[in-house]
Amino acid sequence: MPFKKMHVRPRNELVALHLDEDEDIDPNELTGKYLEPTEFKEALQDEDTIVLDARNDYEYDLGHFRGAVRPDIRTFRELPQWIRDNKEKFMDKKVVTYCTGGIRCEKFSGWLLREGVKDVGQLHGGIATYGKDPNTQGEMWDGKMYVFDERISVDINDVDKQVVGKDWFDGTPCERYVNCANPECNRQILTSEENQAKHVGGCSYECAASQDNLYVKRHGISDEEWRARLENWEEAVKV
Repeated sequence: MPFKKMHVRPRNELVALHLDEDEDIDPNELTGKYLEPTEFKEALQDEDTIVLDARNDYEYDLGHFRGAVRPDIRTFRELPQWIRDNKEKFMDKKVVTYCTGGIRCEKFSGWLLREGVKDVGQLHGGIATYGKDPNTQGEMWDGKMYVFDERISVDINDVDKQVVGKDWFDGTPCERYVNCANPECNRQILTSEENQAKHVGGCSYECAASQDNLYVKRHGISDEEWRARLENWEEAVKV
């Protein structure tokens, strides 16, 4: 089981776009056209269609549809402002959007329509459904799909799998996500076990040197060894 427990908690928004009350979207009243997996695959191959990834940056970096636009954002709630800043690219185009299971797109596609984008579609059931469809078999998906449970990632493409993730430190192919060892940062980065150890679990020198470094505590690293690894990092930066 991906989840060991189930919790039900009230939230102001099921999908956190952080819209003002007068801006909020009810997907029952306004949402993009549903595209089944085979229709979405056709859209991926259409040069006149913009395919827009509606997920967080770390999700895209692990895997995405071939040719999809990667918005310059960290999190989903930043997406509306990014769209407004780049509105001229989308207004007169056919736009299709996708997310993990289709939930975020129910609201986001409706928001696009209200912003004036005239032709908006969404992948019905999201990436997860696309990967299970016998007609598409996940084709044209590169990398893995990020999931919000202890699995972290799952395969989608059964036809021509490719690795697109890159190690945070050296840029080599990588599909292993870990959290930065500094709890105040907690950024998710792709990195090998070797590079994680070399950099003492931190995404930056400052995080690796944090007195709250969880990697140091979990692995029982001595102060002497910790200093040595930090010194090696400083020398590498100078080079």
